[in-house]
Amino acid sequence: VPAGATMAGYVYRILGQAVARFNETPRILKKGAPVFVGDNIITGDNIKVMLSMTDGTVLSLGDRTEFEIHDYAYREHAGSGDADLELKQGVFRMVSGRIGELEDKRVRVKTPIARIVPTGTDFFGRFARRMKRLRMDALLLKGTIVVKTDLGEQVIDRAEFGVTVDAIEGLPSRPERWSREDI
Repeated sequence: VPAGATMAGYVYRILGQAVARFNETPRILKKGAPVFVGDNIITGDNIKVMLSMTDGTVLSLGDRTEFEIHDYAYREHAGSGDADLELKQGVFRMVSGRIGELEDKRVRVKTPIARIVPTGTDFFGRFARRMKRLRMDALLLKGTIVVKTDLGEQVIDRAEFGVTVDAIEGLPSRPERWSREDI
């Protein structure tokens, strides 16, 4: 356990080998291993990790993903919670646990070009370089998400609708229904 670390959750399932870095110190993740606020989790080719957070939220990370837990605090007794997460590259899915049911919460997933703000939800996000351009995609499966950039935002409140943010354009696209091929 890293000194001074706050537990954010644990590895629920893992396919292959993934690494968590806390203050630049790497450790191999295994099923049941804790993950901490401050961890930067990195997966390689064909590696998948499923995390169960302290409130029951499930975060699934795909292959070639880098995902950082800046803050994760579920305060059941106070009825509040915070989750400050960052997708640096790759793919993830978040299914909100009890933190999503709270009135007093601050939950967001940052990428280098946009932020996703969920409200008690199930959604998917992807950030990658496509055809030499940086691009972030967000797809709603259940609930509501808001995708924000410095130039604007889009609210998505219909299942299977998503948006794309291109780094050059900087504005989230209009929500559109995604086909199975898009997913």
